Amino acid sequence: MSVKHLNRRKSGLYYFRRSIPQDLREHYSKSELVFSLKTHNEMLAIKRCNELARQYDNEFISLRRTGSRESATELLKANNLKPVRLEEQPESHDDYKNSDTPSPLDEFYRKLGDKLEHHVETENGYERYFKPASPTEQRALDILQGSEQVSLEEIRDYEIQQINLGVAREDKSKRKKQEIKRSFDYFTNTLPHTNLQKLRSSHVHNSIISILDKKLKTDTVKKSLGIVRKAINRAIIRYDLDISNPFIGAEIP
Repeated sequence: MSVKHLNRRKSGLYYFRRSIPQDLREHYSKSELVFSLKTHNEMLAIKRCNELARQYDNEFISLRRTGSRESATELLKANNLKPVRLEEQPESHDDYKNSDTPSPLDEFYRKLGDKLEHHVETENGYERYFKPASPTEQRALDILQGSEQVSLEEIRDYEIQQINLGVAREDKSKRKKQEIKRSFDYFTNTLPHTNLQKLRSSHVHNSIISILDKKLKTDTVKKSLGIVRKAINRAIIRYDLDISNPFIGAEIP
C-alpha cells in the first residue's frame, strides 16, 4: 500500500518523511522532516503518518498566513522603525510636523503603498487597487497596529531556537528540545486551532481531556502543560500582547 510521506527502512521500521516547502524553510533548521514512527506494524504506521501529515498541513498553513517575527523586525529596522506599536515609536508623525522630511513611519507607509498599488484598465478608464501585502509586510503592519497574531508553533520554534543558541551540553540540549516539541505537539494536535489570541481556557481544558484519553500518564501531561504555559508567559511579555495566558486557568482533572 502506497501512502504519502510513509517510508519503510530495511529493518522494517516505518518513518515519516516530508519535504519542507521552499518558502517556509526559513522557519526550520532543515529542508526535510524525518521522524521514526516507532512501529513495524503497517496499519499503525499509516495512522501515525496521517496524523503527522495533518499536523504539518495545518502548521504550513499557519506559517503562510503570517510572516516570521524576525523577517518583519528586519523590515521595520531597515525603515528606521522599531518592532513596537505606533504609539511607542521613538519618532512619530508629530515630530515632523514642521519639517519637509517625512517621518520614518510615513515613509514606510508611502513606500509600501507605492509597491502594492496597481492600476487596471477597464471600460471606464483605469481603476486603482492594492495587491495583498506579503506575509512579512503584513506581519510588520500588524506589529505597528498592535494586532500581531502569534501561533503556538512560532512560540515552540522560538523556545527551541533559544536552546540552539545556548551553551548546554549537546546531549542535554537535544533532550530539552525534544521535550519542548513533544509538549507543544500534545496540544497543537488536539486544539481546534493554534492562534494564541483566539485560544480560550475551555479549548485547553478540552485538549487536556483528549490527551489523557490517549492513555498518557497524568504526570506527563502535567509536566507538558507547565512547559507550554511558561513558554506562552514569556511570549506574551516578548511580543507585548494584551491577552491572558489561556493555559493558566487549565488544570489536570
